[in-house]
Amino acid sequence: VLGERPYPPPADPHKIIKCVEWMDDDVVEAMTDKILGSLPNTYAFTKALSERLVEEAMAQIPAIIL
Repeated sequence: VLGERPYPPPADPHKIIKCVEWMDDDVVEAMTDKILGSLPNTYAFTKALSERLVEEAMAQIPAIIL
């Protein structure tokens, strides 16, 4: 059971964004399984990264994570 608290992301979302901006699609696809680690799919991975970005922005904007 997951509690209602922020969980640490599997990677730094800012670093992931920078990496995929310069990588071409073939490289990203080839590295996807390694990047996902123990997460089941890209949805779970990007959701975790997005939640961290929202958590960082909460001081400037009203936001909640459901």
